[in-house]
Amino acid sequence: MSLLGRLTAAFLAESAALAALWLAMGGAAAVLSAAATGGRPLPLRPLLPRALAGAAGALAVGSLAARLSLPEPLWLQIGRREVPVVWSLAGALVGAAAHLLAARRRAGSPA
Repeated sequence: MSLLGRLTAAFLAESAALAALWLAMGGAAAVLSAAATGGRPLPLRPLLPRALAGAAGALAVGSLAARLSLPEPLWLQIGRREVPVVWSLAGALVGAAAHLLAARRRAGSPA
């Protein structure tokens, strides 16, 4: 395999691992936010948009924390990228909560 092929394969593997990590954080935040609202457990389909919002929050806040060199007790190295785990989890919770509030506001019920 050529150098370009190896670099491309490494980039795709790192990107897939990062996406899986952030999606797992978003999924956990979606389940936690569903449990925190006191409702019964939701089926998978309604949780998917909330999980994606949580993954977007984890990506945004984790990347911002890394860029600003904010203090972080737990770093995870994936390929050439370091992920601040606590900040990413906080971002996932914020993203899932924002989706929950937006969905409630759209439905017309008080937040």
